[in-house]
This record gives sequence, C-alpha cells and structure tokens, in this order.
Amino acid sequence: MIKNRIYVALIIYIYLLCYSKCFLFSVVMAVYNTGRYLHDSIGSLFNQTIGFLNIQIILVNDGSIDNSDEICLKYQKLYPKNIIYINIEHSGVSKARNEGIKYATGQFINFLDPDDKWDSKAFKHILLFFKLYNNIDFAAGRLKFFEAREEYHPLDYKYYKTRKVNLTKEYNCIHTSASSCFFRKSLIKENKFEEGVFSGEDTRFIHNILLLRPIMGVIKEAIYYYRRRADSTSMVQNQKRIKEFYFETLTSVTNYLIKKSKALYNKIIPFIQYYIGFDLLFRIETFAYKYLDYKNFQKYNHIIEELLNLIEDKCQNKFKYFSS
Repeated sequence: MIKNRIYVALIIYIYLLCYSKCFLFSVVMAVYNTGRYLHDSIGSLFNQTIGFLNIQIILVNDGSIDNSDEICLKYQKLYPKNIIYINIEHSGVSKARNEGIKYATGQFINFLDPDDKWDSKAFKHILLFFKLYNNIDFAAGRLKFFEAREEYHPLDYKYYKTRKVNLTKEYNCIHTSASSCFFRKSLIKENKFEEGVFSGEDTRFIHNILLLRPIMGVIKEAIYYYRRRADSTSMVQNQKRIKEFYFETLTSVTNYLIKKSKALYNKIIPFIQYYIGFDLLFRIETFAYKYLDYKNFQKYNHIIEELLNLIEDKCQNKFKYFSS
C-alpha cells in the first residue's frame, strides 16, 4: 500500500514537473524593422489577465536593420523563462514564423504581428472558448483597426456572438488573418506557412486548413488591435504600389486555392468563391490603372473578369460589401 502511494505521488510529481515547463499560449512574432512598436506589442502580452507566466513569446528577428535586435535582446534577458529570441537573415514573414513554430511549447499558438496588440482580456476568452469547444482546432478574435483608422474589419459581421462556425453552411464567414487566430499546437505542427509568397500567406495558410475541415471558432470578446499606421509604411498599406500584388499573389494564393478546392471536391466550394469575391472587391477599389502600365492593366482586367465569372449567383448575393 505504501509503495503504491509513493508510486502515485511520483507519477503526480513527474506530471507537474513536466507541465510546469509548458505554457498555455505560445506567441510567435516575426519582427522586421518594427522596433518603435515592440514595447506596445509585447506589453499587450504582459498585461493579459490570465497572467504572463502562462505565455511564451518567441521573437524571430527577420534581419531587421533598426533597433529591433536591441529591444528583443532586452526583453529576452529580462524574462529568460518566457521569451525565446532567434535571429535569422531576412527571409520574409513565413520563414520567420516557421522558425518560431519549432520552439513553441504552448497548447495554443498565435502569430501576433509586432506592430499590433491584443486586448488585455483576449487570452482569457480564448482559453474559455477552447475549454467549451474541445473539438475546435482554431479560433479567431475580432480585428479592430487603430491609429490611422478606428473601426472593425469589414468581415466583423460574423462576430454577432461567440460560436462555432461551419463554413459549408455559413460560407460568407471567411477569415484571412492568422495574426488574430489561435491554433492548437497539434494542428500547427502539421501545417506551415508557404515561404516565398509575397502577400496573402495568412489567407493561404488558413484556407489550407479550412479546405480539409471547414470548422472554426469566432470569439466576440477577444479583440485584436490591427495597426493602420498613420505614416502608411506597412507592407499591406503599400502593396498596391507593387507589381507582384497584381499578378504573383493571384497565382500563389487565389489560383492555388482554386486548384486545391477542385482537387478535393471537383469544384470551387462556396467559401472559396466568397473569398475570391472579397479579394476582388478590394482589388477593384485599388484603382490599378494608377500603378500599372497599359499592357499590364489590360492583362490584369482580363484576370479579374475570369475570376468574377467563377463566382455563382448564390455567393454574390451573400456579399455584404459588393455593390451592383
């Protein structure tokens, strides 16, 4: 009897010892020339109401040439148990995130952009959601712009309440930001960000998952603050000025998702159609003629027309922001 009690006590001790080395959340941050925002961003993790001891931060410096290295090192030295710092040659956000994933030990993984931040109660609501829905692999918080603009993302309509979403039924409830999502570690270990994609790596990553299992969570109370920079220096704010946005991204993201949907289902399923329409709406509003020469503008218009023809009427009728 005594031996049994010692054995049980030993098992419990080993379990607690192992568990103490793990975190509830791992936050991977791909840092590139964002030193002026890092205090804000990392500070939002320190201020989480679940307690910073439950959060692991993995800072991956993607070849920054500002003071990001100095700031990252400072935080790593202050909190060596919670913060891992990695320095790599500039390779892009996907490569940096994939490197960071290797060190993640948390039950749930997030990819906070280093110029954004989380509301202080966000992680508490995320944890509660995953406890209630233990069969959901990933969930998304609400995305709210701040600084240059203060409003919610155009896709915010799906957050009328916290719930599980099945995209085969609610195909207009797409999500395109990995930064505002939390993924179970087991799911992330099986999926990686596509390296070398100029833009839209989040969309490709998320829809790769959803094409296999179109279920996700939406959490109304978890707010992700997305910085629209007042000086308009972010890549997203400037991508319309770069030729690759008009052609390369359509190939590496949109056409890729079309081909994968057809390979899996022999058709372009509705939520992929809805994504195509949502992306095209943004593209039409960018006034491409300002940034492309005549030949490339005509080529781009032809691609847009072909993609529009792929969208069924039932999907078009679901567009909340698609005017006639």
